[in-house]
Amino acid sequence: MNGALFAAFRVVKNTWNMIGCTRTTHSPIQKLLMCLFMIYFITMQIMSFFMVGSFYVAIKLFFVNSFAALAGKEEKLGHDNVFFRFFSGEADITFDIIFTYSYLVLIVYAILISLAVPIDRAMEYFRVIAVIFSALTVTSLMGITFFMF
Repeated sequence: MNGALFAAFRVVKNTWNMIGCTRTTHSPIQKLLMCLFMIYFITMQIMSFFMVGSFYVAIKLFFVNSFAALAGKEEKLGHDNVFFRFFSGEADITFDIIFTYSYLVLIVYAILISLAVPIDRAMEYFRVIAVIFSALTVTSLMGITFFMF
């Protein structure tokens, strides 16, 4: 982030001044290309905003459904089994609660580090966060592949 989001807001706010300005020496084709770029830029900003939530929903649904399928064999595990109660949502602290709060902590951590620490000093923190999100993504992809075949 480090100001990139605020710079993006300023660019979007000044889009009309950039494209419609009569004082520039840009040709109409250049203005058209700049307009197409701004449409692309705004679309990517909107998609990246919603991507965080959709990533969370996709991973959580996969983990909850796959663990519920594994733990759902109640006749084999027994209803009082800790594994069954943890993943089926019947325990006091369940997988849903732990996953939701850990994902929220990671996002807040990334936002706070990006706003408060200079980028050159924060690279190690971002690597840790990237490794955690990568592990979640790879695990869910492997699981999806396993359940598809």
